[in-house]
Amino acid sequence: MLKKINIDLMPTEKKTVSFKFLKVKLSKQAYFAIIVLVLLILFQMVNSIRINSFSKQVRRQTEEINQASSQLKRLKGISVSLQSPLDTLEKARKDLEEKISLLENYFYRKPLWSNMLVELNAVLPQGVWLNELDFKNSGISIKASTIDTKTIVKFMDNLNKSIYFKNAKLLSSTKDDKSDIVNFNISLSFEMVKI
Repeated sequence: MLKKINIDLMPTEKKTVSFKFLKVKLSKQAYFAIIVLVLLILFQMVNSIRINSFSKQVRRQTEEINQASSQLKRLKGISVSLQSPLDTLEKARKDLEEKISLLENYFYRKPLWSNMLVELNAVLPQGVWLNELDFKNSGISIKASTIDTKTIVKFMDNLNKSIYFKNAKLLSSTKDDKSDIVNFNISLSFEMVKI
């Protein structure tokens, strides 16, 4: 069996590349090393340009932050100087509310219970009878009965038209099947009456 033998017939002077202007002969590995070195230098230059740009942005944003913080300090100083007049105005508002309350209590008063009972009797339609009255601080709960459901609506209208009562609301109504009596609950509030 024959062996293959490789023979390089190129003269050694031709195996190296030469730069005529440098008059230096380099091998292929040296060229590769130079290209890699040039690429590394270019990469470093691009990165330094990017870093410089980034550092300029950081400096600019730092200056903006410093300006904003100085404006914030100035505004805090203004808000502190405004706090005293605001406290004075708040105190004046509270004083006025107290005076208004005193005047309302002087010119308006809660109706007397006896007057309210007389008014309740006056607005009560015929055919409605009261079962229970529950007087609370600002309102009344009424339990009543009737045979005709139309009188419930009339009773609520009369209550809302009264000078003593307002906001009459029907809470519930139930009809007894054996006796045809309708039991109902109404809640309402009473008005302050001007003297």
